[in-house]
Amino acid sequence: MNASFLSSRPARFLAHAIEMCLVMCFAAIVLNVVFFEGAWLVGQADLRTTAPEVSFVFLTLSLAVPMFFWMRYRGHAWQPTIEMGGSVIALALVLVAAAAAGLVLSTEVFDIMTRLACPAMIAAMLVRYDLYASPMAHQHHAG
Repeated sequence: MNASFLSSRPARFLAHAIEMCLVMCFAAIVLNVVFFEGAWLVGQADLRTTAPEVSFVFLTLSLAVPMFFWMRYRGHAWQPTIEMGGSVIALALVLVAAAAAGLVLSTEVFDIMTRLACPAMIAAMLVRYDLYASPMAHQHHAG
């Protein structure tokens, strides 16, 4: 790759998007393994089947909350932090409404959420393209 591309705005935006997706997905994987395996260890069968609402809320929070903390750690202001984490919560609400309306099966919302969380977050990032494409988006600074 060309060195000028690597320092370009699109490359900085892409790098920031990848970082945010990795943080969100890694945290969610760890938290969900601990939660669901912990439930199994204390005698709760597959929570996705026996308590799908609780499972979905936990999944949503395990995607959004680490993103809030990571963005604040990276020095982002509250508004973009709320927008980025809120994009996952908004997606969850849309999926719940879609399931209630019969547009998707309620048994599928968990899996749909895992596939669409990063695209939803990237959509929120595109609204603030200038922020996430700037060199400062990758630097830790006091917030």
